[in-house]
Amino acid sequence: MGNRENERGAVIVITAFLMVGLITSMALVVDVGRLYLTRTKLQTAADAAALAGAYTYFADESEPDAVSKAQDYAGDNMEEDFNFSYSIVGNQFTVDLNRDVDFFFAPVIGIESSNVAVTATASAGTVSAIDKVVPFGVLKQSFSYGQQYVLKYGAGGSGCYHGNFGAVALGGRGACVYRNNIKYGYNGEIRVGDQIYTEPGNMAGPTDQGVSYRKSLCTHGCSFSSQIEANCPRVVVVPVIDSLPNGRKKVNVLGFAAFFLEATQNGTKGQKDVVGRFLKWAAAGESGAGESFGLTTVNLIH
Repeated sequence: MGNRENERGAVIVITAFLMVGLITSMALVVDVGRLYLTRTKLQTAADAAALAGAYTYFADESEPDAVSKAQDYAGDNMEEDFNFSYSIVGNQFTVDLNRDVDFFFAPVIGIESSNVAVTATASAGTVSAIDKVVPFGVLKQSFSYGQQYVLKYGAGGSGCYHGNFGAVALGGRGACVYRNNIKYGYNGEIRVGDQIYTEPGNMAGPTDQGVSYRKSLCTHGCSFSSQIEANCPRVVVVPVIDSLPNGRKKVNVLGFAAFFLEATQNGTKGQKDVVGRFLKWAAAGESGAGESFGLTTVNLIH
């Protein structure tokens, strides 16, 4: 009997040790998995928040708007509560998120919870390459925020040069290509340092049709005096060029600028000019060396 009782007692002790080991394993599998899932969700939320905050801040330099946008994007990507903080240093917008994660099984071994913290930084740089450019070449100058500029001159305007009215040929020549590039933006990448051809001729009809189409796509009623939606089709990116020569000639792309497209309107001599107001804007593109004309691009750095 004594041996059997001793064996039974040994089995109980061994079983107890095995149960502790099993619970510990469950804690590692379930609770560590919970930590990993939370970290993944937090990192996704932080990445989205940093990009949204940077795009907003480097577009209009409004810190309250940028922080609000960053918080919105973080919340959209996290179902649970979290703690939010941010910092803006130079051309970088950083978001820090953290939350406490309560464990299911680990409390049995004395571990109640753990804090998960992540960070994400978005950096703004000068746009050196971008797609969806519209076919208006604007001469290099000192642009002022909110000021109205002629993007393409009408016939007889004082800004035309020997048959060039500010139009450029992107991906091909002719009125049809030109009109579609106004409507949808050129479906190809333009880089700083590229040489592009001017597109001589007034092409009043295709210009009116393209500009009217882009304006009709804005369903938020955007105007320069109110908030402009991030993807508003009336925000156009144009190449900044070094010259408007005589006839169809190559010109150099020095950089890119963004404008809020307003209208085709009668100019000083009755011609129809395409006008827009200069924006400081952030857009998706390649960051690199080049002269800045108020257009930046934002990328995540970790």
